Amino acid sequence: MSRSTPQVGLLGALVMLATSLLGSSVFVVPVLGVQLAGQASLVSWLLLIAFMLPMAMVFGRLGRAFPHAGGVSHWASRAFGGRLEWVSALLLVGVIPVGLPAALLLTMVFVNYAFALDGTASLVAQLAVLGAVYGLNRAGVRASAWVQTLIIVATLGFIAVLAWRTPITVGALIPVATPSDLGAIAGAAGLMLWCFLGLEIVANLAEEFRNPSRDIPLSVIGGVTLAGAVYYLCASTVLAAGFDRVPTDALLVIAADRLGPVGVYLLALFGFLACFASLNTYINGFSRQLWSLADEGKLPVWLATRRAGVPTVALNCVIGVCALSTLVFHAGWLDLSQLIRLANSHFVLIYGVAMASAVVLLNGVGRVIAWAGALACGLGFLTLGWAAVYGVAVFAGLWWIAPQSNKKASWIATTKS
Repeated sequence: MSRSTPQVGLLGALVMLATSLLGSSVFVVPVLGVQLAGQASLVSWLLLIAFMLPMAMVFGRLGRAFPHAGGVSHWASRAFGGRLEWVSALLLVGVIPVGLPAALLLTMVFVNYAFALDGTASLVAQLAVLGAVYGLNRAGVRASAWVQTLIIVATLGFIAVLAWRTPITVGALIPVATPSDLGAIAGAAGLMLWCFLGLEIVANLAEEFRNPSRDIPLSVIGGVTLAGAVYYLCASTVLAAGFDRVPTDALLVIAADRLGPVGVYLLALFGFLACFASLNTYINGFSRQLWSLADEGKLPVWLATRRAGVPTVALNCVIGVCALSTLVFHAGWLDLSQLIRLANSHFVLIYGVAMASAVVLLNGVGRVIAWAGALACGLGFLTLGWAAVYGVAVFAGLWWIAPQSNKKASWIATTKS
């Protein structure tokens, strides 16, 4: 039984996932992929889509069977007991100090396209964006869904116009790679993985959906497919432009060349809005994760305070930690790509927990897909390099200090696929 008043339908669910997958990366990461692997980056995109679809199917099946704001940690509790629930929940919460500042930095990439901001001005702008996200979250998840629907429709329209005006050749759409490209393909995939992280956020919002058994599977699979197609299109657009040396702002250069000066401002606007929408979805999900744990007595009870359906205290904590981390990273201790890789290690481990839980909780085809997803997680983890070591260290540390509870929940259940 839902502990929230459901407010979001299928369209809202699809939009919130699509914005979390596309928002902070759509105009940036495809370019970085081309820089790393050239035409072979298209192979990386195809591999990532193949990597994510089994996990999307598993998330859909688990979300349909066990809709709960705890998401992955709730499934872990059903499958393995409270200790892994605690570890997986804190793994996700641990994304806040590294992943959200990375998303804010990506937002500033687009602000700087239109306005050249120095260090202090950029920091003020990041905190202002965080304040705006806070305001939209306080308005409720339904308001977020409506705003994000408008943003993603406009953004996809702009991408379509940009691709049409380039134009994209058949050659730019065909993935080409040789054995010597394998290292570059793996390296690009390790960075690109950031683009597909966000499935767990839909699970955390499950209790906000009017029909989670229908909406979660359709939104997760549809969102991954849509995001993969858009990323592939953006990478093909960069390749079709024929740069001798691909600049980091390649899509900005293409927009200026094909659409004139207005193209620069349009790309800056839609890039900013897409990042804003993605950040909003993440903060929605993280705050509900904290609220769910507190509501069940697994975190301090004061975190369970809600007003008008909004987990206000948990939201305040998420925003506060993100603001503090932004101030710390402003000192330049880590760059954007390093922040992304650190966040990726958290997400891949969380997805691994979800796949392991699915192996226990699902039967038949669902269990087979879960095994495929677990294998994909293992392969994806290997592409992270040094960040994988960080992820293992965090997981081991959390496991060491976790409450010593290995007993499975008494209400463990399995569901037919």
